[in-house]
Amino acid sequence: MTAEPGSMCHRMEHVTGRMLAADRGHDLDRPLRAALRRRIRTRLTPAIDTHNERTRVFNHESPRRGGTFVTRKVTRGVAAILAGKQEYLFLGNLDARRDWGYAKEYVEAMWRMLQQPEPDDFVIATGETHSVRELCEVTFGLVGLDWERYVRVDEKYLRPTEVEDLRGDASRAATRLGWRAQTTFRDLLQLMLKHDLADASVEAGAATGA
Repeated sequence: MTAEPGSMCHRMEHVTGRMLAADRGHDLDRPLRAALRRRIRTRLTPAIDTHNERTRVFNHESPRRGGTFVTRKVTRGVAAILAGKQEYLFLGNLDARRDWGYAKEYVEAMWRMLQQPEPDDFVIATGETHSVRELCEVTFGLVGLDWERYVRVDEKYLRPTEVEDLRGDASRAATRLGWRAQTTFRDLLQLMLKHDLADASVEAGAATGA
């Protein structure tokens, strides 16, 4: 983001499952391990009279998510299976748990930060986690399929430094911004799957509830 004099800019620390964490959850009062800090992608645009926040944004998903991220990999995989383009979906650790939220809502949270008279630091997250196994169960279930028939674990997708559980504490955002995640885990997967079904030319009616 390019900031003009007098404008506001924002630095975001993007927390993903690939990063190493010292604990099973994060808030802004606890420092992250050096190994994690090195992998956090930050950007701060210097400008005159800038409005600077430090924000840790947990996994934010949408139909625009890259296809190599596990949420989109699963929704695209289901669509491809229904379209007859693939037989199985290969994944890694099914027990890893992540705090997945809707990217559109997270952008709203960022906008709210910039409306504050004074800058502050925030965590943006849903505060709840779900496993990759649950992700598969819900997504395949939306089209009436048994995920266990189609999902295969491939060791090449297993991470030696896997963080089993990543959860964010967005209580400060709730208190000071009046922001809370609204879209449920199931609804998030449903809207992503609907997009990928259309993209794969699969009739939405072929999917139960999608």
